[in-house]
Amino acid sequence: MSAFVIVNVNQTTFYCIMTCICILSSMFFLLLKKPRPVATGSTHEKAHEPSDFDKKLESPTEARISQAVQESSDNKIGKELKETWQLLISLRMLKVIPLIVWSALSLSIFAAIFAPLLKATMFQWADDTSKQSQSVLLALVFLGLGEIIGGLAIGRI
Repeated sequence: MSAFVIVNVNQTTFYCIMTCICILSSMFFLLLKKPRPVATGSTHEKAHEPSDFDKKLESPTEARISQAVQESSDNKIGKELKETWQLLISLRMLKVIPLIVWSALSLSIFAAIFAPLLKATMFQWADDTSKQSQSVLLALVFLGLGEIIGGLAIGRI
């Protein structure tokens, strides 16, 4: 869609429209209700030892309720940040950090360089910048579709 819109709309207007769409779609998640736990009575499930979380859901006592109220009044953000930091510096995570950094760097370089390289190689529309931008964006749409289909296919394996 953006490949066809950018030809007819100023680039600043286009980015403002896309930013508004992103903000509105992010705010859509605020309208979602909190999910309710669903009891499954399937006989095919294996019997398992209930976790502490399951025990809290099944039989809430006054002590647990007061503990939950106290935990909710504590600094949740600080606690979550502390737990995130502890996870980040754990030995299991330290093995994965180089992969995360490499992926982030390669994606940022790819995003910053790929579109201008495509645009620079389009000699047939050297005079028409909007036609070049339209073609590059259209190519990126199909690249994105390929990534989505590939991700779905690999997720099924």
